[in-house]
Amino acid sequence: MLLLPMAIFASFYSFKNHRYMFKRLAACLYFLLAITVLVVIEVVITCVSYEKVSVIYHHPKNSTFSYGYCFYAGWTVFLVYLVTAALFLAYSRKRKGDKALDDEDMDDEHIMGR
Repeated sequence: MLLLPMAIFASFYSFKNHRYMFKRLAACLYFLLAITVLVVIEVVITCVSYEKVSVIYHHPKNSTFSYGYCFYAGWTVFLVYLVTAALFLAYSRKRKGDKALDDEDMDDEHIMGR
């Protein structure tokens, strides 16, 4: 229940602070969301196959069955979360050289301790 708000918060926070660690955190949370949606879809498939075999009055012998639009919407949500996680992971690399953030782009000071 809390995975989606945490993923959205990490996403917006990674847009504000350009550190690669926050983008990787958002990617991991979106991967967890994708895995959760996949598990729910697999549970639905398993329940329907069990009912076809064991609960005959739900699915008579010559009846047809289709999952409907919600099932395909679930697969679409799974793919969207997977692509979002892959994009956050792809754009989470460290910036080096000319691509590194300048001092005026950084929000706070860091003491290196050298």
